[in-house]
Amino acid sequence: MASYEEFFSRPSSEDEISITYDVRPFGNRQGEAIAWFLREQVGHVERSRKFAKPLLVLVCDAKAEIPDSVDGLLSRLNALGASYELRRV
Repeated sequence: MASYEEFFSRPSSEDEISITYDVRPFGNRQGEAIAWFLREQVGHVERSRKFAKPLLVLVCDAKAEIPDSVDGLLSRLNALGASYELRRV
C-alpha cells in the first residue's frame, strides 16, 4: 500500500461535481487515513485559504472505525468554506 501522501496525490475519480478518494484499500486503517488527510487539509486551508472545489468526498467502508476527531475536522473545513463529505458504503 502506498503512503498516505502518495495515495492522496491522485483522486480515485474526478468530475465537475466532486473529487473522490476511496480509502477502502487501506482496510482496517481507513479511519487513520481519513483523519490524516483531513488534518493535512485543515492546515492547508487555514494557511492558504485555498481549497478544492467542487465537493471533496472520502469513501470508506460502512463498518470502518472512524476516529472521533473526523467529525470536528469535517466541520472545521466546511466552516472555512470548503466542501468535504464522508460517505460510508
